Amino acid sequence: MSVTNRYGAEEVTHTLLAESRAETQRWMEAFWQHFYDMSQWKQCCDELMRIEVPPPRRPPAPLPRQGSLYHEMALPGPAVPSSCEGLLLQDNAVSAEIRALLSSYYSDSY
Repeated sequence: MSVTNRYGAEEVTHTLLAESRAETQRWMEAFWQHFYDMSQWKQCCDELMRIEVPPPRRPPAPLPRQGSLYHEMALPGPAVPSSCEGLLLQDNAVSAEIRALLSSYYSDSY
């Protein structure tokens, strides 16, 4: 089997020798697959492909309000030292009581 490549104006030939007819057949199938692949992808080498930049995304729409500023307030997130645990439990109890009062106020007013 002989393979000839062109490098500019010069031609270079390589001679390949297979050990059996089956091996020659496998090489020929590989070359035919290569030729087919080249025919399918050649335009990618010949033409410059344009890659478009997508437009910037819009920010997400704000969530609808839940009813009051109390519902929208973020709770502070720093870690609480163990010496403040008693206060935290009291604050949670007060928060629960305030939530219950606000809930009953809103349900009564509608």
